[in-house]
Amino acid sequence: MLITAPWPELPESYADEEAAREMELVIGAIAEGRSVRSELNVPPAARPPLLVVEAGPHERRVLQENAAVIGQMLRVAGLKFDAAVDAGAVPYAAEGAALALPVAEHIDLAAERARLAKEVSVLATDIQRTGAKLANPDFVARAPEEVVDENRERLTEAQASKARLEAALKRLEAVG
Repeated sequence: MLITAPWPELPESYADEEAAREMELVIGAIAEGRSVRSELNVPPAARPPLLVVEAGPHERRVLQENAAVIGQMLRVAGLKFDAAVDAGAVPYAAEGAALALPVAEHIDLAAERARLAKEVSVLATDIQRTGAKLANPDFVARAPEEVVDENRERLTEAQASKARLEAALKRLEAVG
């Protein structure tokens, strides 16, 4: 039966390091671009072009060959090579290529800055409150272990979210 069959052992000759590096670039371009879109609340229907600001010959070839996939997965109107970075474009990097996503015409930059700053402030307050609670030896000693663990997880998640939002705010401030 297939369910009990062992996983096939493949020879090392099947590994293609060059293809793996190429896919890392494609995946990185899509993943980082999606992060930018998500963090800045770019509407899903918006299809800005992806600007390839700087890329070596190898990266350029890989991006050109995979432009259709990148365009579909990232929901962009296409790739523009050697494009000048507009004032409203958010820069990001992916595996040795410098890219930018022009989002200014699809979002209100000032409102996004304010929203992100407010979310960072709320998270900072939550981090401070949860950190103070966990720093209290009386709380840690008396509270059930599940509650203490829940507060530790909450603190870790809040710190990660705050770092992510601060990075988004920094990207947005680089736009102008």
